[in-house]
Amino acid sequence: MRHCKHLTFTVLAWAAWLVAAPAVQANPSLAASSNAQAGGVAASPSSGADADFAYSSSWISNSDGSAQSSGFARSNGSYAVSSQATGSANASAHAGFSYSLLNDTGAAQIYSLHFKIYGGYIGAYLAEGESFSDGEFIRSDYLASIGLNGDKVFSSSASIRGDKNGFSMSHDGVRLNPGHDGADGEYFWNYLYVDMERTLAAGESLNIVAQLDISSFAQVGAASNGCAEPPTGQTALSTTTGECYKAQARGFYGDPFIANGEGAPGFTYTLSPAQQQVPEPASLALVFLSLGLAWAGTKARKA
Repeated sequence: MRHCKHLTFTVLAWAAWLVAAPAVQANPSLAASSNAQAGGVAASPSSGADADFAYSSSWISNSDGSAQSSGFARSNGSYAVSSQATGSANASAHAGFSYSLLNDTGAAQIYSLHFKIYGGYIGAYLAEGESFSDGEFIRSDYLASIGLNGDKVFSSSASIRGDKNGFSMSHDGVRLNPGHDGADGEYFWNYLYVDMERTLAAGESLNIVAQLDISSFAQVGAASNGCAEPPTGQTALSTTTGECYKAQARGFYGDPFIANGEGAPGFTYTLSPAQQQVPEPASLALVFLSLGLAWAGTKARKA
């Protein structure tokens, strides 16, 4: 009886330890960069970072064109990038974060990873009554990716271009808005949740890298009828140019509410004990048979 009580106590203690196993704390590494050029003249980025926030912004406007870009990343996994270019200009921004999760619980754990792929848009806008001349174009691109231990497990990218042949879009990876082909020079998408699981043995680590890039390019002349403007309400950046050009490219990707300290995190994770190996029924039968024989032998000796 004493042995049975000891066995029961041991099993309960083991189960309680598994339930109370501490969650691993993440150590975020944040990145943000920006670039803007007009007429071959580059802007000087304004950047900064601390343990919880990294940001960068660039802006330039001259007689050749106008460009601006910005990016930020937060320790809760949220990030955003934006870019705009018109005239003879280009702009790009990058944001990202990386986590290294170490399983120091002493037992194998299943890590359930939850990513929020935020909404956004890219667009190539031509002013009403204007047309592209030979060699003129505007283009806006984005790229989003998630990597686990060096393997890319999620990727989505698209590019919209406008020139004298019209507007077109190319796409690669996960399509965030299957119902929109970008033929009108705009491509919008809403947020998407991506879930995945990884099992880590005791002492094993998982490196997570999420990155977001956006860029805008323009090579167009001055407008003769009116300035190019994206639709009201879809603007993520204010117009910066002092000149009026026939077309502009611009895009935004991320969660704009996070910039004001609000909104849901872009990345979370939970962990649970990995299942222990369960003996096969035949093995269990042998165990019970052995216990029965041992018990019968004990009774025989007492008799």
